Amino acid sequence: MKKVVLNFEIDRPFGNLLRPRHALIACRDSDGFFILGKKDSYPGFSRFAGGGVDEGEEPRHAAARELEEELGVCLPESDFVELFEIEAHAKGLEDEYRTQIFVYFVELQTNEVVPQDDLDGIERLRLAQFPDLVKKYESFSPDFRSSGGNKGDDGFRWLDYGKLYGPVHRIAHDEIVERHL
Repeated sequence: MKKVVLNFEIDRPFGNLLRPRHALIACRDSDGFFILGKKDSYPGFSRFAGGGVDEGEEPRHAAARELEEELGVCLPESDFVELFEIEAHAKGLEDEYRTQIFVYFVELQTNEVVPQDDLDGIERLRLAQFPDLVKKYESFSPDFRSSGGNKGDDGFRWLDYGKLYGPVHRIAHDEIVERHL
């Protein structure tokens, strides 16, 4: 699996930095759209479905579990193609945070998915739209802050969130194109 190291500075940590490992899924439906999750607490943008990897759990298993929990789609772990792993090092004002993100690709045999668990909706994007999503992550104002809502997410800057999730979606785009997935 391709490994990428990201080093960036943050004002305050967001919840994802407080958990050591995550699995995200770049899932494409039967109509050729990538399904991204939306949350009411994430104003006006979306990201790959996924979540934390539990202690002792394999990342691929977590990806399969999260796909079922968040989109109601159950697939065997063997369907999940490893895209890349990110080791993120975020230096905050008071502390440093490290997390690993394992990103997988999966092809769905349906276009019928239902947001569940902590997703409030879904967004369907073509691969060609990923660069616009990345630009959105990179263009947040430093004054645009979270109003809380999720544990550990009170008052962080969305710009800092974008320093992690902009590259996640850019690298996923590049890997999918390069591998002809």
